[in-house]
Amino acid sequence: MSSWYDDDGSLAALAEVKGHTIDLQPAPRLRRALLEKWIPVQYARNAMRVEVTAPQWPVVAPLLPATLRAHVEAEVPAWPAWVADEQSRQSARPADPLVAALNANDLEVPSDHPWHHLYPYQRAGVRWLFATGMRAVLGDDMGLGKTPQAWMALELSDSARLALIVCPGSVLENWVREGKRWAPGWTAKVAWSSKDIGKIVLPDTGRHAIIVSWGLMSREATRESLLRLGFDTVICDEAHYAKSPEAARTRGVLSLLHAARHRILLTGTPIKNRPAEFWTLLHAVDPLRFHTFYPWGETFCGARDRRIGHKVVRTYDGSARLPQLAKVTTPYVLRREKRAVLTDLPPKRRQRLVLPKNDSLSSLTRSVLDEVRAQAQDERGSNRALGMLGELRQHIGLAKIDAAVEWAQDARANDEPVVIFVYHREVGNQLKSRLLKEGMRVGMILGDTPAKDRQSLVDAFQLRHHDDCVEGRCVGPCGVRQHGPLDILIGSEAIKEGITLVRAALSLQVEYWWSPGDLEQAEDRLCRNGQDRPVLNVYLHLDGTLDDHVAMLLEDKRDTVRQSLARDGFHKALLDRLAGTA
Repeated sequence: MSSWYDDDGSLAALAEVKGHTIDLQPAPRLRRALLEKWIPVQYARNAMRVEVTAPQWPVVAPLLPATLRAHVEAEVPAWPAWVADEQSRQSARPADPLVAALNANDLEVPSDHPWHHLYPYQRAGVRWLFATGMRAVLGDDMGLGKTPQAWMALELSDSARLALIVCPGSVLENWVREGKRWAPGWTAKVAWSSKDIGKIVLPDTGRHAIIVSWGLMSREATRESLLRLGFDTVICDEAHYAKSPEAARTRGVLSLLHAARHRILLTGTPIKNRPAEFWTLLHAVDPLRFHTFYPWGETFCGARDRRIGHKVVRTYDGSARLPQLAKVTTPYVLRREKRAVLTDLPPKRRQRLVLPKNDSLSSLTRSVLDEVRAQAQDERGSNRALGMLGELRQHIGLAKIDAAVEWAQDARANDEPVVIFVYHREVGNQLKSRLLKEGMRVGMILGDTPAKDRQSLVDAFQLRHHDDCVEGRCVGPCGVRQHGPLDILIGSEAIKEGITLVRAALSLQVEYWWSPGDLEQAEDRLCRNGQDRPVLNVYLHLDGTLDDHVAMLLEDKRDTVRQSLARDGFHKALLDRLAGTA
């Protein structure tokens, strides 16, 4: 690292340019100035250091000696141009894009264009994306069709020519299908692996989209290959996958987003866990305004000091100033709920099916909870307690298999296709084995199910029978000569997002998932566009076990999510409840 001095000859900092960052060791005067600007200086590698990136450069540069500024801009010549472009687009952004969209001229689209097949609220969503410069978070409720809106924005954009779409592996092929329907002017191709990305050769003409899974974002070589392709648009489906700023995949996708002119983030729950996790999405969309987490954390994330052993750590795991939070995020986030915009969607109901007490499991639950209460007083103990609860949770799930099989038999006796949600792999495997022995047609998608196979399983489940179908062969309106082989689909959290399962109007949650947002998403696989029947979501509840505590806490947290789009970490809330501190 080189030494850099202020005009009075005093040491300002040690600094070194490393790729796209500056490694800075500030002297005390500069350190104080950085902290006043919310730029964190942390103790690392035996020195006080700060890592400066392009979004922070406009804030940091005026504090540095002129000689160091000149050196950095010579070493990273792209930074000044990038900052100038960001500032220009930031100043052009309307204060209220929704008002701007309402006042904008109607789009001139041919009468036979797919645009006219969108719902009115979806067309409004596309206009809103244009008003934001296609730099926004589209946070519509699950099932309202964010994918068609994103494709239509690409289709009607004058400046989008090459797009990268990052999505869960389970919906890669679905994005291709939706593209054919809503963006006929585009070609779409899935890159299944890093090798596929390395082999991409783009035509000189036309408009093209490359679709990749979130899993590839963690690999630095893959990110560099994608950056070299020069995407003008990046779309992130289920963008809350990038909730952790320090995660490798988050850093990878941010580099791609910040290099693109257009940035569209799609998520049914914009604040997945708590406001702290929402900052990354806003940083992706407007990195100059949201250049550093700390002002956001101190303002909106219930900042507090927490003692861990002999250390005091600043934590940001709560929420605060929700009205102000809504005001700050409104220009960047558009969220519509089903009940407000999709009156044709049938109501969704929940039913709790309480199972008789299991004496051995009730006894095991009591002993585990006693141990949890003793362990949950410190952080290490909390981790051990969660491990114990996880083991208990699987025992409870396995104990429900008989009831799940019986429920599925009743549903199939009434010719109802059903979706069954599980959490643990072993529960899913045993349940599938039992149902197959009963002669049922069953498929299963778990976390390790290859992405290429997931869509085939969904298709096999989704194909419908009609009144004039004879032994599975259809002569009716669907035009499918042979219907798919599945009437029951078992899925873990791998199918909670991006998949449509509207053939079924019945779902069974064998094991509670410890997140109200994830449960909502699971239910909404059935309650989406195309559903023409009331949907019933049944929860198996084993009385006298951990289910009692989880169910009550889930109901509490659902109310919090509705009120503020935020929730505390469920694990922590559960431990607090079991320990008697909540």
